[in-house]
Amino acid sequence: MIPWFDASHIAIAGQMIPTQGPLAIAGIAVGHLTFGRWLQRHQGMTSLRSDQMGFAIIAAAVLVGHVSATYFTAPDAPFLQLYAPQSSLGALLGGGAIGMLLTGLWQLEPLVVIDGAAWAFLHGWPLVRFGCVLAHDHPGRRSILPIAVAFPEGPRLDIGLLEWLFCLLLLGFGRLLMRGAVAPGRLAAWATLLFSAARLVLEWLRVDSLEDLRQPTNFTSVSVCVAGLLISALLWWLSRPLAADRV
Repeated sequence: MIPWFDASHIAIAGQMIPTQGPLAIAGIAVGHLTFGRWLQRHQGMTSLRSDQMGFAIIAAAVLVGHVSATYFTAPDAPFLQLYAPQSSLGALLGGGAIGMLLTGLWQLEPLVVIDGAAWAFLHGWPLVRFGCVLAHDHPGRRSILPIAVAFPEGPRLDIGLLEWLFCLLLLGFGRLLMRGAVAPGRLAAWATLLFSAARLVLEWLRVDSLEDLRQPTNFTSVSVCVAGLLISALLWWLSRPLAADRV
C-alpha cells in the first residue's frame, strides 16, 4: 500500500503555493508548444500563427473552465481569485469551440488540427494530473489493493494517481503509434476512445455504490465519458482511408 503524504503545497519565497498551480501551468506550456510544433509541421503554419491559435484556445479553455467550475460547483466562491477553480469539461468545450472556429476561418484541415490537440493533450495532461497525485484530491472507493493510498480515514484508491499512471501509458502508446503512417484523425480517435473508456472505469472506482454513481455530478461525468466513446467512433469513421487510398 502506498503511504500517505501531503505535498499539496510548496514554499516559494516564504509563501505556501498549491503545487497544482505550477504543474498546471507547466502542463499548459508543454501542450501549447507541442500543439504549435504539430501545426507547423503538418499544416505549414508559421510559429506566430500557431502561437496565436494556441493562446486563443488556452484563453477560452481557462475562461470557460473557470466560469463553469464557479457556477456549477462553487457558486459561493469569489469569481475573481488567484487560484481559480477549473472544470475540465468546461475547459474542453471552451477551447474546442475556439479551435473549431479558427480551423474554419483559417481553412485548416479539421482532422489534422484535432490530432494536434490530442497530441498536445497526451503530453500536457500528465503534468496537470500529477498535481492531483500530490494533493490527493480525488479519493476513490475503499480498497486494500497494493495500489491503494493510506488516506488518514482509511485506505482508498486514489483516482488522480490511477489516471496519471494511465496517462503515462497512453502517452507511450501515442508516441509508438505515430512512428508509423497514421491516417489523419486516427490518433485523436485512439486517444479519445482509450481515455474515455479509462475515465468510465475510474468513475466507477470513485464511488462506493451504484447509487452514488447516479448523483448529478457523477452522472454528468459518466455521460461525458459515454459521449467521448461516441466521438471516438465518429473520428474513427472520418479517419478511415478513402477507396482511392487503398488502391
